[in-house]
This record gives sequence, C-alpha cells and structure tokens, in this order.
Amino acid sequence: MRRLMILEFNRTLFDTSRGKLFADALRFLETAKAVGFELVLVTRRLGFSRLSFENSGLREIISEVRVVEGKTLELFAELARRCDQPEQSFVIGDRMREEIRFGNLQGLSTVLVRRGWFMKETPAGAVEVPDYAVESLEEIVSFLSN
Repeated sequence: MRRLMILEFNRTLFDTSRGKLFADALRFLETAKAVGFELVLVTRRLGFSRLSFENSGLREIISEVRVVEGKTLELFAELARRCDQPEQSFVIGDRMREEIRFGNLQGLSTVLVRRGWFMKETPAGAVEVPDYAVESLEEIVSFLSN
C-alpha cells in the first residue's frame, strides 16, 4: 500500500527564526519513514533555502522535494492520485488556507502544526478545519508509533 506524507518545510520542519530544524523534526520524519510513509516536501520557492534544506540532513529521509511558486489544488490532486487510500495519507503543515485546505479537498488526512507565523490562524470554513491539530511533531510520533 502506498501512503504519502506531504510536508511543508518552513515553520513545520524548519525553524526559520533560528535557521535550523525544529528539535522534533528528525525523529518525527524517521518514524514516519520507518512505518512506511513516502515523504514528500512541498514548499514555496519564496522563503525556501535550498542550502538550509541540504544542511538539515533531510536529503536521505525525504523521498521527493517540490519547490513551487505557489501551492495549488492541482498539485495536491496529483499527489493524492499516487496514494492507494488517500485517507491513510497525510498533509502536514502550518497553513489552514493552503496545506490543510488542499489536503481536505483531496480526501487526505490533515494535521495542522500550530507554530510559527500562522499559529493563530482560524479556519475560514469547514474545508480549512484539520483532522488533527498539534503543538509539536512529537505528538504525531506518538500517534504513528501506535
């Protein structure tokens, strides 16, 4: 069974204010990969630092990197088509208006990570309500490990 985990880089895995991965990111990604998820990074070109990514040590863990001008429903639809059972794949990000919205519209499970610039963002409608909301990736590790 093919399961994807679609992730945002900035403010979800990478702390842009400190210039390094969040302390919980590496263990989270290693656990997700160990339980069979294919990890796909989807991030905006604006604000993405290829050097920060390369220096983060994630190259060996992340299966695919998509650096885009803007996140679109079409991109998430393309990724969702690669999943055998979309509801068993995840979109994990810090934006309700982007990652969560697009994941929900494709029938993917969604996880909002409440940290960074958008931590106080509220949903504009039901399509922006995540399946799960967490303060840290460590909470997802517990979920994946069970």
